[in-house]
Amino acid sequence: MAKATQYSGFYLACFGIGDSGDVLSGVEQKVRDQLDCFNNCGLHCSYIHCKLPRSRVRRGLGSLPGVSDGVAWPSAARLRGADYIYIRRPLFSTREFLALLRDFRFQNPAAKIIIEIPTYPYDQLLMAPELFFAYRKERKYREMWKLYVDRIADLSLHSEIFGIPTIPIVNGIDLELIDTRTPSYSPSREINIVFTAYFEKWHGCDLLLQGLFDYYLQGGKRSIRLHLAGGGSELQNLKELASRLNLNDRVLFYGELDKDSSSKLFDKCTLAVGGLGSHRIGLGVTSTLKTREYLARGIPFFYAGDIDVLMGKESDFFLRFDSSEKPVDFNAVVKFHDELYDKYDERDMIADIRHFAEQTVSIQVGMREVVKYIKS
Repeated sequence: MAKATQYSGFYLACFGIGDSGDVLSGVEQKVRDQLDCFNNCGLHCSYIHCKLPRSRVRRGLGSLPGVSDGVAWPSAARLRGADYIYIRRPLFSTREFLALLRDFRFQNPAAKIIIEIPTYPYDQLLMAPELFFAYRKERKYREMWKLYVDRIADLSLHSEIFGIPTIPIVNGIDLELIDTRTPSYSPSREINIVFTAYFEKWHGCDLLLQGLFDYYLQGGKRSIRLHLAGGGSELQNLKELASRLNLNDRVLFYGELDKDSSSKLFDKCTLAVGGLGSHRIGLGVTSTLKTREYLARGIPFFYAGDIDVLMGKESDFFLRFDSSEKPVDFNAVVKFHDELYDKYDERDMIADIRHFAEQTVSIQVGMREVVKYIKS
């Protein structure tokens, strides 16, 4: 019997993923899940944390022309003999990053180099004034990726990016790590809505708060409470907005939650919120990790724009709004929620949504084409 082909490679990213059992951010958990997927599929994979400079000043200097980025990129010698390297795109491309790609290709001509771009297009994320020089470096050096990179792992459905063919991936999660929620619906109870995110402007949470304010201003009677879990640069602005709109008794902020606390929060909620402002950074289709968690939990949700795994699918469990700066229509949200829970047994609903997750957003499904390509 022929011996099975053995593969080995490295996963490179500019942040740590902790030890087993650590509380991780959504992105860190995604990388951990991808790493586990590679190893479980016979692609022996080791993680390399390409550490950023500790000083924020030094990190800022790394964007200037002629200054090294200061990232602890591994030497080509350390990567020698690998069948592949899988790299999560750094914040911006640099001369040092390009040198890593060049040297690895020179020493491992038959190996595969794959760069994952989690968000594309992403230029708007680099448009802040303080990132001006970083953006210039990015535009210069990414144009040379095609000299060394074999594939871009892409969520956006493009066939080619920067002249490099893409491999379609889906943001997947390890479903075994996420419990389904406990049924809690009662017709006489207020509607508890959860929104988990690392809150940035593009999540559109301000449209959620403004919509709730408008609902009560226009005479809305249904008792609604919003539960916002997570940190982010926009968090303080959201707290101030809730205060200005006199919504402090209806909007609760939790900060970052551990696994048990997160599960308890989902157990008390019967509806969730996906992204509402992706149009602010030019994203037409999203694949955020929070929507994956909602599917895994078995909770229905509403969102604006398009979500990759929901496009072209008819379902009673998800409410879509058009992308715009218009505040959320809570009359539509209340109608959606109450009709849904009148129509379905809650336990059956939870099971159906979880089954949808198993078919569409498990990490094995999400990384299937990458695994296939590495083994080809």
